[in-house]
Amino acid sequence: AAAATCIVVAVISRFVFRSLGNRWLRSVGGHGRQTYGLRVRAKSALALAWFINLFFFAGCSWVVIAYGECYELSTTKSLLVGWLTGVGVSWLIMEPAQILFVMACPCIFKTNCFQQAYAQLQNLGIDLSLIFP
Repeated sequence: AAAATCIVVAVISRFVFRSLGNRWLRSVGGHGRQTYGLRVRAKSALALAWFINLFFFAGCSWVVIAYGECYELSTTKSLLVGWLTGVGVSWLIMEPAQILFVMACPCIFKTNCFQQAYAQLQNLGIDLSLIFP
């Protein structure tokens, strides 16, 4: 239930920014002269989008605090340790590993060995572009 709530809040926040903030910003961005009223309307819509999303954030924080009050201290500590471990693994291990892999892919796949294997697979009729777009 908590994961579904997080997904719903993320979708609502994205929708709010796309419908309120970004749509109006695109109308004033870049080309030609815009009227003062259009710029004010765009900035007001962006401010409203931020306000709505911060309101959702405050509401979700209140729900988390309310649930936290229902648990004992030891349960809350183990929950926080689990959350901190998850965040640490995500930010300190997974993100850097993904960045290094994406940066290393051109070096890995441009080797002579891989090019020969790729040619042999093409001769066999196996198209790797279906697997690795």
